[in-house]
Amino acid sequence: MPLLSATVTKRRIQRLGGSSLIITLPKTWIKKIGLNVGDAVIVVDEGDHLKILPPDTRVTEKVNTATIRITGYLKDLDLARLVNCAYINGYNRIEIIPFTNGKTVLDPYIEALVKMPRVKDVRGEGGRIIVELDGTNGMDGQALVKRYNSLLQSMIETGEAYLEGQITLKEAIETIEAYGDEAYHLVDSIIRQTFRQGLIMCESSMVDPTLLTAFKIIARLLERAVKNLITFGHKELALRTLNTMKPIIGEAIGGVASGSGKRIINSMNMINDLKSIIEEIRSLNTPIAQKVATCVESLAIAMDTLDSKSICSIVFNNA
Repeated sequence: MPLLSATVTKRRIQRLGGSSLIITLPKTWIKKIGLNVGDAVIVVDEGDHLKILPPDTRVTEKVNTATIRITGYLKDLDLARLVNCAYINGYNRIEIIPFTNGKTVLDPYIEALVKMPRVKDVRGEGGRIIVELDGTNGMDGQALVKRYNSLLQSMIETGEAYLEGQITLKEAIETIEAYGDEAYHLVDSIIRQTFRQGLIMCESSMVDPTLLTAFKIIARLLERAVKNLITFGHKELALRTLNTMKPIIGEAIGGVASGSGKRIINSMNMINDLKSIIEEIRSLNTPIAQKVATCVESLAIAMDTLDSKSICSIVFNNA
């Protein structure tokens, strides 16, 4: 099954004749869509960019469809994982061809698929199961990363609200976990959109998937760190830690969304301040202090790794 990966390449504008300007189309795209010399394409002016579409919408539908035969090792793979693989790789539709002892069996698969959150519609059709997937509410990759950043900031702000006596501990824990879950699962939508649109790190030929993998890790590490800090018992130190973490995360994720090397470097520099606070927590030399220091340190390492990979992507893709 080929991946519907989004690639971004630079192509020079060339002159054709006296006043006409042209650019060439990628050979791989031409071959995938099935176009030939003399065929027409549809060019849509969307303001700051152009969209080129094949004239036959059935071609687009075919390219956006993943066909999966449930044979061999795929029989042992959880169906939800298959759906998630197709989703994050940018497909809108899946054709599933299931086989059991040489016979096609649809009902058990359909019953499982209709319960999955990313599945919009399921139907049996000629021995196949057609699965229509939900998109991302029209949000592009950059907008989704900004939403992710907002959720991380909300986790920290919830911790601050508890420490300042504005909400109860139960309310704080439940809210932090809810934001953490949403941020964690939102990453799949971000991955999907970067494959489809190539918006993050827009000068790169392929979006670095390890950046987005780090997003999932950071969401869980931050959730754990904030929950440990608010039950730490040292209010002023916990607040200072949260206040230091907030701009580190904001600058890093904002830098990834906008491709801003300056913001990412800002984040890298502020991590040193967080490391100093971690040592201060550890110096309390109690079991809970060691646990909190380890949680915050794990987050700092993850953020430093994200910043390092992000700045490398920006520097070398703009070289």
